[in-house]
Amino acid sequence: MLQALVAAPRPVGTEKAFAFSRPVLEHAQARRDLHRALLGGNGRDMPDEIRNWIASQIRRELSQLCEGRTTGADLEISVRYVLGALVEVMHWWLENGSTLSAVEVDQRFQRLAFGGVGAALKGPF
Repeated sequence: MLQALVAAPRPVGTEKAFAFSRPVLEHAQARRDLHRALLGGNGRDMPDEIRNWIASQIRRELSQLCEGRTTGADLEISVRYVLGALVEVMHWWLENGSTLSAVEVDQRFQRLAFGGVGAALKGPF
Protein backbone atom coordinates (compact mmCIF):
# COMPACT_ATOMS: atom_id res chain seq x y z
CA MET A 1 0.00 0.00 0.00
CA LEU A 2 2.75 2.46 0.91
CA GLN A 3 4.59 1.77 -2.34
CA ALA A 4 1.64 3.08 -4.35
CA LEU A 5 1.54 6.25 -2.28
CA VAL A 6 5.28 6.83 -2.58
CA ALA A 7 5.02 6.61 -6.37
CA ALA A 8 2.00 8.92 -6.59
CA PRO A 9 2.75 12.14 -8.46
CA ARG A 10 2.15 15.47 -6.74
CA PRO A 11 -1.38 16.55 -7.68
CA VAL A 12 -1.57 19.54 -10.02
CA GLY A 13 -2.14 22.80 -8.21
CA THR A 14 -0.58 21.68 -4.91
CA GLU A 15 2.66 23.63 -5.08
CA LYS A 16 1.56 25.54 -1.98
CA ALA A 17 0.12 22.60 -0.12
CA PHE A 18 1.04 19.26 1.41
CA ALA A 19 1.58 16.83 -1.45
CA PHE A 20 1.03 13.67 0.63
CA SER A 21 -2.57 14.20 1.66
CA ARG A 22 -4.52 13.88 -1.58
CA PRO A 23 -2.94 10.52 -2.57
CA VAL A 24 -3.55 9.23 0.98
CA LEU A 25 -7.20 10.32 0.87
CA GLU A 26 -7.74 8.98 -2.65
CA HIS A 27 -6.26 5.66 -1.59
CA ALA A 28 -8.51 5.60 1.47
CA GLN A 29 -11.57 6.37 -0.64
CA ALA A 30 -10.76 3.62 -3.15
CA ARG A 31 -10.23 1.09 -0.36
CA ARG A 32 -12.67 2.39 2.24
CA ASP A 33 -13.36 -1.03 3.80
CA LEU A 34 -9.64 -1.77 4.17
CA HIS A 35 -9.00 1.59 5.76
CA ARG A 36 -11.89 1.15 8.17
CA ALA A 37 -10.32 -2.13 9.27
CA LEU A 38 -6.83 -0.58 9.52
CA LEU A 39 -8.04 2.36 11.56
CA GLY A 40 -9.27 -0.01 14.23
CA GLY A 41 -12.33 -0.08 16.43
CA ASN A 42 -12.03 3.45 17.73
CA GLY A 43 -11.06 4.79 14.33
CA ARG A 44 -7.86 6.39 15.55
CA ASP A 45 -5.55 3.40 15.76
CA MET A 46 -3.33 3.13 12.75
CA PRO A 47 -0.49 0.69 12.13
CA ASP A 48 2.84 2.26 13.10
CA GLU A 49 4.26 1.64 9.63
CA ILE A 50 1.55 3.81 8.04
CA ARG A 51 1.63 6.47 10.77
CA ASN A 52 5.43 6.70 10.55
CA TRP A 53 5.36 6.92 6.75
CA ILE A 54 2.84 9.76 6.78
CA ALA A 55 4.80 11.54 9.53
CA SER A 56 8.00 11.25 7.48
CA GLN A 57 6.23 12.76 4.44
CA ILE A 58 4.96 15.66 6.54
CA ARG A 59 8.39 16.18 8.13
CA ARG A 60 10.12 16.15 4.73
CA GLU A 61 7.67 18.65 3.24
CA LEU A 62 7.80 20.99 6.23
CA SER A 63 11.60 20.88 6.25
CA GLN A 64 11.65 21.77 2.54
CA LEU A 65 9.08 24.53 2.93
CA CYS A 66 10.97 26.07 5.85
CA GLU A 67 14.30 25.56 4.09
CA GLY A 68 15.72 23.97 7.24
CA ARG A 69 14.97 27.00 9.45
CA THR A 70 12.61 25.04 11.69
CA THR A 71 13.94 22.01 13.54
CA GLY A 72 13.59 20.20 16.83
CA ALA A 73 10.47 20.67 18.90
CA ASP A 74 8.82 23.22 16.58
CA LEU A 75 9.09 20.87 13.62
CA GLU A 76 7.96 17.79 15.55
CA ILE A 77 4.97 19.56 17.08
CA SER A 78 3.96 20.68 13.59
CA VAL A 79 4.38 17.15 12.22
CA ARG A 80 2.22 15.66 14.99
CA TYR A 81 -0.38 18.40 14.59
CA VAL A 82 -0.80 17.74 10.86
CA LEU A 83 -0.72 13.95 11.33
CA GLY A 84 -3.39 14.09 14.04
CA ALA A 85 -5.55 16.37 11.94
CA LEU A 86 -5.32 14.07 8.93
CA VAL A 87 -6.20 10.96 10.98
CA GLU A 88 -9.20 12.69 12.55
CA VAL A 89 -10.46 14.09 9.24
CA MET A 90 -10.01 10.71 7.55
CA HIS A 91 -11.83 8.97 10.39
CA TRP A 92 -14.78 11.35 10.19
CA TRP A 93 -14.92 11.10 6.41
CA LEU A 94 -14.75 7.28 6.23
CA GLU A 95 -17.03 6.52 9.15
CA ASN A 96 -19.83 9.02 8.64
CA GLY A 97 -20.77 8.33 5.06
CA SER A 98 -19.73 11.76 3.81
CA THR A 99 -20.49 12.38 0.16
CA LEU A 100 -17.43 14.58 -0.23
CA SER A 101 -14.82 13.29 -2.67
CA ALA A 102 -11.18 12.81 -1.72
CA VAL A 103 -10.36 16.02 -3.60
CA GLU A 104 -13.00 17.99 -1.67
CA VAL A 105 -11.82 16.64 1.69
CA ASP A 106 -8.22 17.38 0.72
CA GLN A 107 -9.07 20.97 -0.24
CA ARG A 108 -10.61 21.58 3.19
CA PHE A 109 -7.77 19.79 4.97
CA GLN A 110 -5.19 21.81 3.01
CA ARG A 111 -6.84 25.12 3.82
CA LEU A 112 -6.81 24.39 7.54
CA ALA A 113 -3.62 22.39 8.01
CA PHE A 114 -1.28 24.12 5.57
CA GLY A 115 -2.59 27.57 6.36
CA GLY A 116 -2.34 27.10 10.12
CA VAL A 117 1.03 25.40 10.20
CA GLY A 118 2.44 27.75 7.58
CA ALA A 119 1.47 30.79 9.65
CA ALA A 120 2.78 29.22 12.86
CA LEU A 121 6.15 28.30 11.40
CA LYS A 122 6.66 31.83 10.05
CA GLY A 123 5.96 33.43 13.42
CA PRO A 124 8.16 33.63 16.49
CA PHE A 125 8.06 30.78 19.00
